[in-house]
Amino acid sequence: MLEPKLFSLYLAALAAVYLAPGPDMALVLATSAGRGVRAEMARRWLMGSVFAALAARLAAG
Repeated sequence: MLEPKLFSLYLAALAAVYLAPGPDMALVLATSAGRGVRAEMARRWLMGSVFAALAARLAAG
């Protein structure tokens, strides 16, 4: 079993990793802040459509 001090250090590191924004969240925040919420929603819709079309094409062979 882990020592309590080591376990608390592990939990702190885990919380820091989960709370730190990744590159995708940084892009979402930057787009929303710079261009507004509508531009961010349009970007998400466009990227979702592109990935859906790619997935359908790969699934079809």
